[in-house]
Amino acid sequence: MKLYGFVGISGNLFNAHSRVCEPSLCLKSVANYWKYRNRRVRRLASSKDNGSGVESDENWLNTDTEYSDTENEDPMDPWFELDAYSRDKNFNNNSKHFLIPQFAAQLRTDFDINEVMHFIQSTFTISNSLVLAQLRSKFNTLEKLGSDWKQILCYFQTDLRISSKKITKLLYKSPNLLQLSLTKQIKPILDILIHRLHIYPDPTMASMLLRKPRLLLKQTPFQLELLLDIFESTGLTRKELRILMISRPGLLFLDPTALEIFLSFFTSPTIAFTRSELRSLLKKAPWILAYDINKHVLPVILFLKCTKVRCIADIIRQAPGILGADVHSQLIPIYNA
Repeated sequence: MKLYGFVGISGNLFNAHSRVCEPSLCLKSVANYWKYRNRRVRRLASSKDNGSGVESDENWLNTDTEYSDTENEDPMDPWFELDAYSRDKNFNNNSKHFLIPQFAAQLRTDFDINEVMHFIQSTFTISNSLVLAQLRSKFNTLEKLGSDWKQILCYFQTDLRISSKKITKLLYKSPNLLQLSLTKQIKPILDILIHRLHIYPDPTMASMLLRKPRLLLKQTPFQLELLLDIFESTGLTRKELRILMISRPGLLFLDPTALEIFLSFFTSPTIAFTRSELRSLLKKAPWILAYDINKHVLPVILFLKCTKVRCIADIIRQAPGILGADVHSQLIPIYNA
């Protein structure tokens, strides 16, 4: 048995004699490839886990087994990789670049860190000295604080009914949330989640904010409305859209223009998806939206066309993971085998 291109797959993806794609074999091979990768990555992830599964009372601020950034996310999902890169490289809690100027509150440089810490400690009844010290170190990195910071904390606690412990973790992850305007940014964004997606103040909303606090920092109300309009134009119902955004909140950071171009490409004569087929594809594999058309999708489509494939739409429909395959290192070696 020889392995060509995709590790762990036997046989040829293409017929070496006719150089024409064999649809059933192609679909089976690609599907097996992605299943193999998912199993392998999950094994690696479990081997790195400390296995305790118990949250330490001494340092619960850094560990959140219930509401982590990677909760319910597949490690082989492109959005997982994109979000991990963004966490490590781009999203710096100490950076002012992720504050949209028109949605920032009136910033004060003369804020008293002791006043902030006393308010947080008394409001959320925090007695753990280690947690308080870690939280103080985060706020010490901020040069300015918004004038709405007290109202924001009270809004999280009373209106959104987020527990004190989760609010503390949210502040630890993104202290610059207190630089935002409550009326211009935070409330409008959350109102959209409530009225458009029916994500009400409950554990679901708390989970989304803890996993993706950038929703309040990077997105604007106008862009979010436009993004949801584009998704609904594919035929997704409000219920389906709600499930999609809860399971893949990274989709809320897509650029509306880029999304429209991406979806138009799939309904163009090149692939010729119907509206119903596009809706089914988004429900089945929403992570394909993380692929870049020029870098990922188009090279694969052109390669399949060069091999005289007459079933491109069927291949994508049944094995959308092929859109993320590298043509030179994965598809061509299989084709030439």
